[in-house]
Amino acid sequence: MTIHFRVMMMLLVLVIGGLGLLANQYHAAEERAKLETLQTTAEHLVPDILQMRRSEKDFLLRHNPQYVEQLTVQSEHIKVELQGLQWRLIEVDQDPLQLKKMASLLDHYLSHFLTLYNIDVEIGLDETLGLRGELRKSIHAVERLFERIESDSLLKELLMLRRHEKDFLLRQEMSYWKRHTVSYGLLQQKIRASAITPKQKTQLDALLGDYQSRFSKLVKAKQSYGLSQNSGIYAEMREAAHQLEDDAKSTIDRLEIYIGQRKEHIEKSSSFILATVMMAILLLELFIARRISTST
Repeated sequence: MTIHFRVMMMLLVLVIGGLGLLANQYHAAEERAKLETLQTTAEHLVPDILQMRRSEKDFLLRHNPQYVEQLTVQSEHIKVELQGLQWRLIEVDQDPLQLKKMASLLDHYLSHFLTLYNIDVEIGLDETLGLRGELRKSIHAVERLFERIESDSLLKELLMLRRHEKDFLLRQEMSYWKRHTVSYGLLQQKIRASAITPKQKTQLDALLGDYQSRFSKLVKAKQSYGLSQNSGIYAEMREAAHQLEDDAKSTIDRLEIYIGQRKEHIEKSSSFILATVMMAILLLELFIARRISTST
């Protein structure tokens, strides 16, 4: 083996070692970049969900449809984030099953929210709309007729009827609906026993029947909506929202732990490979140098 050949061998070893190091560094940098992208996307998920829930609460407080549009846009953005996280987990050889469950939970939550919104529209976003608006017009027609009749005893019973109506709308308790029903029956009895004309009795009976029918529809719609945070569609939406928040937080916590561990593993692997390649190059150079020196 000539000196020239051995020198060429040393250079070849250096080139191969250098290429190996470059390949390792490229792979490590690529994996670190994937992890950084995964981490950045994951960090936005929980704040975006909380922002979406803020729009939900704004709607429930103000009954303004603009918050429904806002929430819908935000939910679509979160869906895109979840889809992106799924692909990025696959890129780093992780199972995206939990994120798929979260996407399903998000759909579940959104479905309940939109159902709640539709019921709210049916009830009436303000006192002039929906069932509330119809009830208001109906009772005003009753009150105008009572004013013409001028019966203090009947008016007193009507005021009690309306008091139970307002108590129900204010406190959202079915006990007031029961009281309202009893009061309605008593008012009908007093109308039949009163000295007003048959025509007035017929008119009152028709107007009160219409009022009671509309109020009954409103009560049923309120029940579907949810008379408290633990009943109706509202309770189902709230449960789905809490589950989505909890799953998002636990998933992100696990991702942060995984990303931290993976980054540490990459650094250790890169350092180990660097040390191994450098040692191999050094040993080969020493071996070749020794052979050169012994042959001269």
